[in-house]
Amino acid sequence: MSDTKDRIVSEAVRLLEEEGTSGLSMRRLAERVGIKAASIYEHFADKGALLAEVRVYIWIELFQYIQLRSRNGSPASQLVDAGMAYFRFARERNGEFSLLFHEFRSTRSPEQPVDARSPYALLMHLTVPVAGDDASADALAFGIWSMAHGAAVLAGTHLVDFRPAVEKNLRRNLAELVSSYGEARC
Repeated sequence: MSDTKDRIVSEAVRLLEEEGTSGLSMRRLAERVGIKAASIYEHFADKGALLAEVRVYIWIELFQYIQLRSRNGSPASQLVDAGMAYFRFARERNGEFSLLFHEFRSTRSPEQPVDARSPYALLMHLTVPVAGDDASADALAFGIWSMAHGAAVLAGTHLVDFRPAVEKNLRRNLAELVSSYGEARC
């Protein structure tokens, strides 16, 4: 991406975090970037194309966040760390998390392969050494994702005052789930 295109995307993320998709106008975005609104269309065909790029940007941010925090230890501990990283990303970067999972709809059909840069692809990669076969790895990845996502949403809404207990209990439940799939392999 060009420097200007990068600035447009990163400023769009900030603006969207502050005001949601309803607050994103090309004019306001251009002002924040320091360009004319028409200049945005030199980089993006329309608002939908910009939002698609923002979604990819956040996916990659989440991927890198999880990858950085799940690269040490046994395969089982890497999986637990990946689930905890997902949870912490949601808590620390709530705006981006909300955009990704509440504002944007997935554009991938079930027939399409999972993008190698997606957090789910990373999770699938980490599950294979623990679960063994593809079907078990897929089930384990889904279980980790569901558990971490559910805990993140609950911690940010209904259980705001119980965050430390949520994090502690999530780690324990993730460890139990992971060990149930391949304790002998780890």
